[in-house]
Amino acid sequence: EDGRGRRHFTIAEQLIGAQGHNEIGYLPRPDEAVSWARQGLIHGATGLMFFRWRTADKGQEVFCYGVQDCDNVPRRRFHEAKKVMAFGRRHAPILSAPVEARVALVYTYDNVFAWQAQTQSSAFNAEAETARLYEPFWRFGVPIDVLNGMSDEILASIRSRAQYDVVVVPFPMVLPDALFEALEAHVKAGGSLYVGYRADLRTEDMKIRPYSRLAKLAGVHIEEIESLNSGSAAVVEDNGGGGDSRDMVPRRRKRGQKGRSMDQPSEYQARVWRDILAIADPESTEALYRYRDFDGFAAVTRRRFEPAAAANGSRTTKAAAGEVVYIGCGMPPEALLPAARETLVRHGVIEEHELGDGGRAVVMSHSPTVEVMRRYDRAGRPWLFVTNFAEAPAALEVPCPRRSPAGGRGRRAGRRE
Repeated sequence: EDGRGRRHFTIAEQLIGAQGHNEIGYLPRPDEAVSWARQGLIHGATGLMFFRWRTADKGQEVFCYGVQDCDNVPRRRFHEAKKVMAFGRRHAPILSAPVEARVALVYTYDNVFAWQAQTQSSAFNAEAETARLYEPFWRFGVPIDVLNGMSDEILASIRSRAQYDVVVVPFPMVLPDALFEALEAHVKAGGSLYVGYRADLRTEDMKIRPYSRLAKLAGVHIEEIESLNSGSAAVVEDNGGGGDSRDMVPRRRKRGQKGRSMDQPSEYQARVWRDILAIADPESTEALYRYRDFDGFAAVTRRRFEPAAAANGSRTTKAAAGEVVYIGCGMPPEALLPAARETLVRHGVIEEHELGDGGRAVVMSHSPTVEVMRRYDRAGRPWLFVTNFAEAPAALEVPCPRRSPAGGRGRRAGRRE
């Protein structure tokens, strides 16, 4: 029913060769299917079946190429399947251990169907907009559960913070009352909530609400809205919470300006949609990004609440303050990395490491084609899986402490190919 990672799963048809009934599709490059299959295992699969074992010699699916061709001669795909099996056997103690995600993303089909009924922006795509808020947390290598149901169990897991420290809700135009109550309780219990644009616009029967409850929880008021159809964009300027992005306006902040070094971008292109936000509670709410053409109005905001009591089920001995981050437009994922990092560090989901120059660093991917994933074996020892999905080699900076959380000796920060 949902993607809660503590329950392992099986991948029934893992692609390994080109597929097609009439027209034949993409041929995985050497070891590309190995990376795909390994990724499934790293994310919690304990069973994996390739489609298919032997390519058929008759019928509709003769062009669905499997591990073996119909002549039974072992070729590249056969040897790549062996690599996957060897990977699974070698790392079985880690891969079979529970996957404990402390970040959850809520994705409900009623909301997606509502967007399909009235798209509102020609640039809107539900999967792309989901990935837009998924990626900033994925880049730090933390497991993320995708919840697609509104069962009592799911709502309880959000409400109590017994499992999740961070909940992400992209483009939640239709928001059931029960889900809002769970999200509100999550924040009051010290959790973090990341909310996308067009939040809480409609009731479950598609009636327009007089105001957005999520916006009110975020300490903002939606003053105006604009559809950024295909080919349109709005320029947003950082207010101290931005990061690098390829989708940026090439203007740089001058030396001495707040929040940025000279070689970091100060402006980004927002696409698809924008809520133009007025801050209603300036005592607790700050603008992370603002619109260039609407002076005094915010694009992305963060509201911080007073720290919650430690009896709320949080894993940390010192309870974190609840927060709501409202992303009012289609921001590049890179721009949200600093906020995501700060949130994950505050909740103890990831650890910052001190560097020799006095700075602090975390283990993360600096590229959308390189995945970093943290896993723990049954003894609680941490492991780091790194997968490069690009054809070119990639480097990863790993700032490791001298002593690991499990008590063993760690490596010094270094460059890993």
